Amino acid sequence: MVFSIILFAFSSTISQAQEIAINEVMASNNTAISDEDGDFSDWVELYNYGSTPVNLQGFGLSDDTAAPFKWVFPSLTLQPNAYLLVWASDKDRTIAGQPLHTNFKISSGGEAITITNPQGVLIDESPAVALDPDVSYRRQPYGTGSWFYFYTSTPNASNTGTGLTELLTPPVFSQQSGLYTSSFDLTISHSNPNAVIVYTTDGSEPLIDNLTSTDYNYKNVYPVDVGDPFGPMLTASYTSSLYTQAINVYDRSAEPDQVTIKNTNQDPIYIPENPVRKATIIKARAYVDGIPSKISTRTFFVWSSGNPYNIPVLSLQIQENLLFGYNEGIYTSGIDFDTWRAENPNNTQSYRPNWNNYWRRGRSAEYPVNLEIFESTGSELNSVLNQNAGLRIHGNNSRKRAIKNLRFYARSEYDDSSVFEHNLFQNTIPDAPVPNNNEFKRIMLRGDGSGGPVSYDVVFTRAMQPIFNGLTRIQPVIHFINGEYWGLNAV
Repeated sequence: MVFSIILFAFSSTISQAQEIAINEVMASNNTAISDEDGDFSDWVELYNYGSTPVNLQGFGLSDDTAAPFKWVFPSLTLQPNAYLLVWASDKDRTIAGQPLHTNFKISSGGEAITITNPQGVLIDESPAVALDPDVSYRRQPYGTGSWFYFYTSTPNASNTGTGLTELLTPPVFSQQSGLYTSSFDLTISHSNPNAVIVYTTDGSEPLIDNLTSTDYNYKNVYPVDVGDPFGPMLTASYTSSLYTQAINVYDRSAEPDQVTIKNTNQDPIYIPENPVRKATIIKARAYVDGIPSKISTRTFFVWSSGNPYNIPVLSLQIQENLLFGYNEGIYTSGIDFDTWRAENPNNTQSYRPNWNNYWRRGRSAEYPVNLEIFESTGSELNSVLNQNAGLRIHGNNSRKRAIKNLRFYARSEYDDSSVFEHNLFQNTIPDAPVPNNNEFKRIMLRGDGSGGPVSYDVVFTRAMQPIFNGLTRIQPVIHFINGEYWGLNAV
């Protein structure tokens, strides 16, 4: 009789434990939710879909089926219809009542997560699937349903929204980035017949809710000297379009400029007498049931005379208001200068730091950009790097110059890769620890500098590289912003 009572209690515990489910998993958390340290760690969500509380003490959570108790829960009770978020951060924290952290992380390339009861019985397991950044894999309905991909996660909340049975891939272009000598029709397609494709040609992010365009303000005239007028507020816009037919790609060089007509400092603006050389830039993404894919980006140079350059070409695509917008733009004087002038109407020190938008620093002044590098090989321009990154203004006094120094940051929140991988430089540095390094976390694009044309820096640096250890490497490049020629720079 005693034996049968013990057996009954044991069976009841297992029965209750069977109602604990791995409900949602995120293996590449870039921006979805941060832990108590402010880190964007991987995470696993458990859910009690039963009607009885379950104490999880002694349960194991693991990313290795051969080691089911890789991380063990402390004494805590998961109530019916309640959620529990466990950070897969490798921080190993097991204090009940405080955020829980496993001693492992989850591979975004795909690995199963298991939960095992103290008796060694496997309670539940999430499938081993590859996950894109900020995409979760979760059950619907929660606790007992099938697994779906969700582009909006719901940590510690019910699993609502629309899930997909496969990851949403970006659209496919019929032509690759590069140089063409005649116009052509570009098609954009997607494997899902229900996908809606949205694209832009102005560097902005393709958004299905921006088909009627978004306006932003900018200025070209600022009160540099005491008594100068504040200048008129001007308006520009960026817009997205539905893809319904092939896009004709042609040489746009004769068309009016859109970027070079915007002032980048306080001085009177210089506008080229004739339209500058241009490329056609296209960003496209797919929407399925309102869920957006990643963005595909291409740059097409269509010049009948062929390649005019014998050095690399850099194409940047960025939403224009992030550079030139009066309030948010970091490549212009903007509201910061006008505010200073209004507060200091008789001050003549118009170049003092922090009195212009372009003096903004830090992550709050870092914006997403697509960076594409082309190597010039004879008559061709071959794309060798096409990557999303973060962009900031770089330098001190050089910030006030018309063509500014830029820094590019490779981060996983912008792209699959957290490094720029390409051999950017022709020369090596004597005694360098990694003389042939082709992986970079940051790239700096040098503009006019603070003392003269960038060509001075190139000549001096190239001359000194063979004899001076530690000198930075440098490579002159031609620079385009949103498809418009911007000048000669160096990386």
